[in-house]
Amino acid sequence: MRFSRRRLAGEWAVLLALLCLLACWVGVGGDRDGVGSRLAAVDQFVFDRLVRVSAQPPADKLTLIEIDDDSVAQVGRWPWPRAVQAALIDRLRALGAEVIAYDILLIEQASGDESMILSLDRLQGHAPLVLPVASQIDTAGLVLPVYPVPAFGDRSLLSHAHFANDSDGAVRSLYLVEAGMPALALAALQARPKGQASSRQDRDSMLGDQMRRSAALIGPEQRNRALASGVWPRSERILLPALQRLPDRLSAGAILRDEPEAARVRGQTVIVGVTAAGLGDRHTVAALAGGAVLSPGLHLHALAYSALRAERTIVRAPMAVQIGVTILVLLCSFVAMFRFAPAAGVVAVLAGVAVTLTFSAVAIGMAAALGLTSAPAR
Repeated sequence: MRFSRRRLAGEWAVLLALLCLLACWVGVGGDRDGVGSRLAAVDQFVFDRLVRVSAQPPADKLTLIEIDDDSVAQVGRWPWPRAVQAALIDRLRALGAEVIAYDILLIEQASGDESMILSLDRLQGHAPLVLPVASQIDTAGLVLPVYPVPAFGDRSLLSHAHFANDSDGAVRSLYLVEAGMPALALAALQARPKGQASSRQDRDSMLGDQMRRSAALIGPEQRNRALASGVWPRSERILLPALQRLPDRLSAGAILRDEPEAARVRGQTVIVGVTAAGLGDRHTVAALAGGAVLSPGLHLHALAYSALRAERTIVRAPMAVQIGVTILVLLCSFVAMFRFAPAAGVVAVLAGVAVTLTFSAVAIGMAAALGLTSAPAR
């Protein structure tokens, strides 16, 4: 009997070792920065539901200016003449906007550029303007930046407006830096008056470390290096929590009509973008109210800005921690199955799974509620 028990223990030890190797193989595969291992569908399913449980409120002093159906009906088909867009920026300046992030590509010269240049000149000293840079692949396969019209770019802060897609096509993250440029939300945050960039900017945190590392990767020298190399380097990827609701929203048409509600932009960071039906970029995202739906890029920028301002993004645990937790759970499960009767062992294993899922939910909830970084994202 003693020999049989030792043999049984040995067989269980071998099985445990094989399962640990299998778990590690699954865990280190797939997208190490986004949500998705070799069991990507399971990772993404669990992550989407856990972040919605711990959804956070939007950032204060943030207003979205939407070029919506009402605006297009008022002004006319999109894209609007540059003179109209210049008038919109003039109105935001006159209303006292603190930062203007303009999520619209101004990469080609057009009639009315003189009006836009004059508007941007009047903006100097009042509110920083953030403009996005696009990218394109040439015939040689090189990735090249597409900058705004030089006269516009010289009068603004440059950023990228991209999001990172997981294997299922959904957006759950973004890179803080691409090709030497900050994400549009990060650029808008950094453009705020000194001392207001983040509620806990100086705190020693994983996100704070990422933002400090990002600063060293941003600037003209880094942009020129990316241009010369023909690649589009991306770094400092962060996972995004969910929002309980969108921040304050105003129609661009209401701004141009100077309606009373337009006064709400005073002292606000405003992000301007297109939300009209059939226009602008759309992304599948589960981190906004309503679950996995197609959302305008403008709403995703609001999500990213809110997370960065509150330092409530989710940072994945180091790979060693993820593997260690996986092995610990397997070890505890095997000990329970080996030591207890079959029925009691099954109950113990199920209890262990419940505790593990509860720990993940609490970790993500603490990240959203207290501004802490989470344990493993999956």
